[in-house]
Amino acid sequence: MFVFGVITAHHRWDRHIPDAIHRGCRTATLATLILLPPLALAAGVRDVATDAVAFLGGPHPQALATAAVEGVLVVTGSVWLVGLAERRLGKAGRRARAWARGAFGAFVIQGPVLMALAAALRGFDAPAGVKAPLVAAMAIAACFWIGARLPLVTARPHGSHRAVAPPPTDSPRPT
Repeated sequence: MFVFGVITAHHRWDRHIPDAIHRGCRTATLATLILLPPLALAAGVRDVATDAVAFLGGPHPQALATAAVEGVLVVTGSVWLVGLAERRLGKAGRRARAWARGAFGAFVIQGPVLMALAAALRGFDAPAGVKAPLVAAMAIAACFWIGARLPLVTARPHGSHRAVAPPPTDSPRPT
């Protein structure tokens, strides 16, 4: 995700996610979320605790399917939500605009932040059902806070800050 974020910044997605990309990511995310339960039932998953073991890893086609679904949700879901923040929060009040400016940065750094928080809470003696929402809430706040402070990936009003270096010119620089 980090590399994807860096690449898309060169296409100015830190300022605006194109409408066609935003719509496509929304469609792919929602279609995946809607189709996932019936597909899981068709694959024989009735009790997640006992029937989902092959989906959790190892040399199984089910594990490959899990990785594919997660990949679709992580990439398209993130791009859709960043675009949604850009479109909905960018026109609201001062605080909402600050969150919108940090959305792209949050998208870029979410992986390392989630892994660091999960590792930090590994020794915390609590069930996963408690730790997961705690990590998620802390990661959302941390990613947006850090993302709003990263000058190279933080969206700014046009002209006030260059998100990426300008393209090189053919003319020599003055000395």
